[in-house]
Amino acid sequence: MIIWSGWGILTPVIVMLMALIGGGIGSIFLGNAGSKGNWFIDVFIVLSSVIIWKVGKYFNRNANEVYANQATGETRRVGNRHTFFFIPMQYWAVGVIILEIVTIFA
Repeated sequence: MIIWSGWGILTPVIVMLMALIGGGIGSIFLGNAGSKGNWFIDVFIVLSSVIIWKVGKYFNRNANEVYANQATGETRRVGNRHTFFFIPMQYWAVGVIILEIVTIFA
């Protein structure tokens, strides 16, 4: 089961799209080179972490605003948290880089 809130579902979508783009560019430049072309995919997955960070920071910019009702004194947090598996979207950028390092050296 995949759990997300707001636009957090874009996190794996961005990674998959960038991996497909990297694979496509790798096959264009290297032809059918097999595993030699995988570094294009690795580079594009690392680039996807930059996109995830920027998009996550943009979407979650107002997530912690607190407004107080003057009449009742009640406070309320407004804004939607954009999370993927309960982790804010921008922090997945670090996770993507760590997972990519692990897969490169595995």
